[in-house]
Amino acid sequence: MLKFFFVITAIGVVFLGYPAFNEDESSSCAAYERRVLRVISKAEGADNGLAQLLLNLAGTISSGSVVKSQLKEKYPNVPGGIGCALMYWRFIYEPQTIEKELRRAIQ
Repeated sequence: MLKFFFVITAIGVVFLGYPAFNEDESSSCAAYERRVLRVISKAEGADNGLAQLLLNLAGTISSGSVVKSQLKEKYPNVPGGIGCALMYWRFIYEPQTIEKELRRAIQ
């Protein structure tokens, strides 16, 4: 039973901690926001200067609050950090789906 507890705890730590560790951010929401801005900057027809400015501003001003508030509106019963981590992992495993949603939201 104790091994099961440690395995579940390790999975939870990796699920919540990896996004922030991978993106060198302080939270999963800031990591998700950075990933979203990076994909937007690489999109076809994107203004790279504007995208770089947004990436720099998001790192210093927002700290993930923009995506966290958007996720709270869409999923009000899910804690912000867990929702951001879930979307980050979805972004990793389904990048085409997320890119399509982002393009639709921008247009």
